[in-house]
Order: sequence, then structure tokens, then C-alpha cells
Amino acid sequence: MPPRLIPLEPGEVKLSRTTRSGLDEYFWNTASEARLLAQFGQENFWFFFQYVFGAGENPKGQLWIDPQVHMPMADWFQKHVDEWMESRSKGRGHQKHLAILIPRGMGKTTMFTQAGQLWLHCRDPELSSFIGSESNVLSQKILGAIKGTLAGSDPYSLFSKL
Repeated sequence: MPPRLIPLEPGEVKLSRTTRSGLDEYFWNTASEARLLAQFGQENFWFFFQYVFGAGENPKGQLWIDPQVHMPMADWFQKHVDEWMESRSKGRGHQKHLAILIPRGMGKTTMFTQAGQLWLHCRDPELSSFIGSESNVLSQKILGAIKGTLAGSDPYSLFSKL
């Protein structure tokens, strides 16, 4: 039988078809899924970092990302960002300085400079930011990773699909 549309909520549909055995078979509404993932990614930095940015799906990220270490750091970062965004929304904008003091190779650049800045710009597209590093070459490399995520060239990132 041909697929039929089943209304879910106003404006949303779910595809269904009856198989030869007479059972209904349902298809996932990918547009609704994409909206849900995008919304959750904007609200939750850990989810954004893992799935939307794609660090948790990348085999290289799976080597160094430790949820016992990195999830509390993501929660800490989100707490400060949420506070800062709320004060900005009330017209009390101010600079907020954060420092992450952990050893080399623990993912500070990937998690905060790349994914963190991208997440901030998703939450406020009018935001201006600056990437500074020990050299212009390293700053350009960091920016290149962000551009790759935006362009969709990172196969582990959901960003360009949402």
C-alpha cells in the first residue's frame, strides 16, 4: 500500500503504510527530529559539543573525551553563559572572564574555543567574538575547524544538517 500521512500536531505529519501482512509501519519524521535536536543543542552545551559539533561522534574525540571530566566542565561553562546571556537580556551587559586550567591535550581548544564559540553564536547570531592564540597560525587553524563545521565538511557534525 502507498504511504499515508498521519497528523501529529498542527503542521506535522508522520508517514505510515500498511505492509503486505496488514501491519502498519511508521516512519520517523526527520524534520521534527532535526528541530528537536537543534533546539536541544541550543539549550544544552554538552549535547551541542557531543552531537551537533560532533566531537563525541568523532573517533579522535572518543579517545580523549571523558564524561566524568568534560561533562562537569560543559555544565560549568553553560552555567556562566546562561547567567551572562540573562544579564544581557535585561540590559545589564558586562564582560565575563573565564579561565580553564587543565593540562595540555584535555580538549580545551576543541571544547571551548571551537565548539563553545560556535554554540554562543547559535544562541546569539549578533554576537562578536575574537579568536586569539599563541600565534596567528594556530588562531587560523582554530577558525578553520569552526568554518569546516559551518560548511558541513565535518562528517561527524550534525550542525549543517540542522
